[in-house]
Amino acid sequence: MTIPIFVAIDVETTLNGNDDVGLAHPMHPDNEVVACGLCYDERKPYTTYDKESFLTHVCEMPPGAIICGHNLAFDLMYLYKESVFLKEELQGRRIWDTQLAEYILSAQQTKWSSLDELSVQYGLPVKDDKIKKYFEKGLGSDKIPSAELIPYLEQDVTNTAQIA
Repeated sequence: MTIPIFVAIDVETTLNGNDDVGLAHPMHPDNEVVACGLCYDERKPYTTYDKESFLTHVCEMPPGAIICGHNLAFDLMYLYKESVFLKEELQGRRIWDTQLAEYILSAQQTKWSSLDELSVQYGLPVKDDKIKKYFEKGLGSDKIPSAELIPYLEQDVTNTAQIA
């Protein structure tokens, strides 16, 4: 039996929505992907601000790789909006959502778990919360210095891959 390869994906986005739909809503026309990341199992993560480069990496994933993410629907909606080709590539893959898996594994007791909560549960490092403070002030990823955003994104995909 072959052990599946999990590839964690995550996107960091703008917060240009409104109170009606939510600041980060993927379908708000003023919102877009700022940075993308992916990580194979426990390997070094790949992060980029270049969406075309990210597309190339997604297309190079092994055929049986399982896409995983935390609240994966959010990331997929943004990525589907980015490119028809990317949408088709991702829709042809099996997916695993760590947030949904936790909900099922906890007998539906843990609703909307955060990645930080699962990181603590699985003994993984928790992300630096200074990025969360930017988001709480309504500042999107486009307003966060890359020296701070990229390590945050790397931690997201690394922890997600290990949890999956």
